Amino acid sequence: MSRIEWPGSNAELVSQLAEQRSRYEQLVNNITDLFMLIDSDGTISFCNGRNNFCPGEPPCPKQGGKLTDCVAESDCRVVTDAVAELLAEFKKNRDATIEAFEQADEALLKVEIRSAGGIPGPLSTVIYYVTVVHVAGHVNDIVGS
Repeated sequence: MSRIEWPGSNAELVSQLAEQRSRYEQLVNNITDLFMLIDSDGTISFCNGRNNFCPGEPPCPKQGGKLTDCVAESDCRVVTDAVAELLAEFKKNRDATIEAFEQADEALLKVEIRSAGGIPGPLSTVIYYVTVVHVAGHVNDIVGS
């Protein structure tokens, strides 16, 4: 993937952004796996077009369809339960992380570390970037803002 340099003008910035967007769209549209963005109500806001990913199974609906439309009726409950379980696990882990952070000693939060992803700094800063900023990025990707 190419590195984006700081542009000399707004026109150059717009051109570079358009080029990068095109590259990301090509990646998403050419992966062999099904890729969907699903709104909180289960509506598919994006599908990369891998509609017939399982022979004999219902095709994945296009944009505007529902997640459960591409699941055999007998499996709808299993799928919705699995998604609910995943979200509950995420909430449990998030809550435990927040609680541990709130109970941490000030001296511990000032210890210099480096995350597995290579982010250096005081523990409090690294936790902030790895949890808050990273998760906010995923949320923004999901909701499109």
